[in-house]
Amino acid sequence: MTPRIRKLTAIFVFMALIVPLDVFGQENEEEEEESPWAAEVGIRYLSKFTNYGVDLGQDRAAMPIGCGITHLSGLGLSAEVVNVLGSSGGIQQSSLSLEYDRPLSELLSVSFELSHYFYKSDTLNALSGLSNSLSVNADLDFGSLSLSVFYDLYLGGAGASFFGASVTGFYSVQELVVVPLLHLGFVSQEVQGAFLKSNRGKSKALIGSTAQSVTGLSNVSLLVVLLYPFGEGFSASLTPSLLYSPSELSTHTSQFVWSAGIKYSREF
Repeated sequence: MTPRIRKLTAIFVFMALIVPLDVFGQENEEEEEESPWAAEVGIRYLSKFTNYGVDLGQDRAAMPIGCGITHLSGLGLSAEVVNVLGSSGGIQQSSLSLEYDRPLSELLSVSFELSHYFYKSDTLNALSGLSNSLSVNADLDFGSLSLSVFYDLYLGGAGASFFGASVTGFYSVQELVVVPLLHLGFVSQEVQGAFLKSNRGKSKALIGSTAQSVTGLSNVSLLVVLLYPFGEGFSASLTPSLLYSPSELSTHTSQFVWSAGIKYSREF
């Protein structure tokens, strides 16, 4: 599997992480010449809708549906719609992203992503006032081990930034791909008091309208991504995760979350 297709498999990865996963190891030197284009479509179930350790779904499950297309040059375009489940759920968030991946050497690669977000008007989402983001990621690939750092800048309103690092391992048991990952993230954001953990359940009169600053550790995540290919171009994933989120933007300080998904990919 090529680096480009390996990048696309990140659609299955737990949404608390924004670091792309290179889940199939090094490219085989004897691999046939790549097709110029690759596309995929996938659907996931998330036990909790979170990102960066931030609660984005009022402690509810969600079902994102996404698709993407990339060119051999490293350019890519992707889209995703997130449906939050429950009686007052529905489509809470959708996004459109333009991506560019560039290898700088056999070990080092960088990626850039520009995204635009659409939010349901009444969503209680700490990022709902931030309609655009710019993401930068650098990855050191040692084959069975990868080290990554990222910086995400959200634009709109008072803005926000998330940054951190992750260590990822890559193993296979016959057809099953096993990807353990340790992730550390930090946040700096100005938010309305209604989004803070300490204010959940309080009336608007008690909370007030003054924005408050949230900085520091956003989350520490320990997870294992399990990927299994089946059929022609299909693969399934299961991702159990332990999430520690001391930030005021999280509903729970410590929790177990998981996701599962199915993806279809094709080169042409």
